[in-house]
Amino acid sequence: MNLGFVGLGRMGASMVQRLLNDGHEVIAYSRTAESVKKVEAKGAS
Repeated sequence: MNLGFVGLGRMGASMVQRLLNDGHEVIAYSRTAESVKKVEAKGAS
């Protein structure tokens, strides 16, 4: 399933990681580029 996720703080980043682990495609957004880069390294767009 393709999902979009807004907010990659402590809780949001963990939720994105779980979605990726479950095989979902995630497009992530956050106000800080550093947070986005962390989840991109794990497979998010």
